[in-house]
Amino acid sequence: MYQESWTPPGEEQRKAVPGDARSPAPYSPTPAAYVYDPPPPAPPLRRSPWSSLWVGARAGGLFPFGNAYSTYRDYYYEVGESWDGLASSGPVVEGDVGVRFARSYIVYGFWEHGFMGTGSDATWRTGSPDSQGYGDQTSATTDFTGLGFRWSSRPDAVGLVIDVGLGYRWFRERWAGGYKMDLRGFGEFRFGLGADVRLTRAFSISPLLMFSTGTFHDRIFTSPERGQYSIPSYGGSHGTVTLTVGGHFDLASGS
Repeated sequence: MYQESWTPPGEEQRKAVPGDARSPAPYSPTPAAYVYDPPPPAPPLRRSPWSSLWVGARAGGLFPFGNAYSTYRDYYYEVGESWDGLASSGPVVEGDVGVRFARSYIVYGFWEHGFMGTGSDATWRTGSPDSQGYGDQTSATTDFTGLGFRWSSRPDAVGLVIDVGLGYRWFRERWAGGYKMDLRGFGEFRFGLGADVRLTRAFSISPLLMFSTGTFHDRIFTSPERGQYSIPSYGGSHGTVTLTVGGHFDLASGS
């Protein structure tokens, strides 16, 4: 509350001459101070919407690790075919569609597609004393789709992002000799840390480092001689590291 100070009248107002019509009015008591409430502060500037349709894409690199499947394992130990021996790192793209609520939270669906390179284990292509080679690798790709949850500490400016997701992953490899491998499994979990950078009310970018881990429960091999059959193996523990940059729009936003 603000109180305005009072300035007393001039000396001539306090010394009126009786009977003189030109004299100022007799001295009056001090008036009450003028008191008023200041205006309320301006509302904070919000650059991110309270709610919106959240859509966008990510692009970067994918790096596989762990075993595509296991040939032996016990409680403490696992022996298997390394995933990066089958196919190496490569570029990755992802599409996202979701809903923002309470400004900082996003629930979304994602589809990630990775273009993988030639594996580091040459025996898949050239063979070994106890196995034949399958020829040059013609393609190797992986897809990962599922649901994610994202939290941003400062959606109006620059803040920390935590991103988690759960989904289903496929891996497909093809060789020049007509051989094919298809691996897939549900339950792969991913966790990411990064930054959320608000550029406009409707657009933000986010660099993100993510780790995922899972198991290929279904392991199918197709050969020209035997046709399609299940690989005699166990589900190995594999994982990925992705480093991406994403751009996302807030559409149909509210407040």
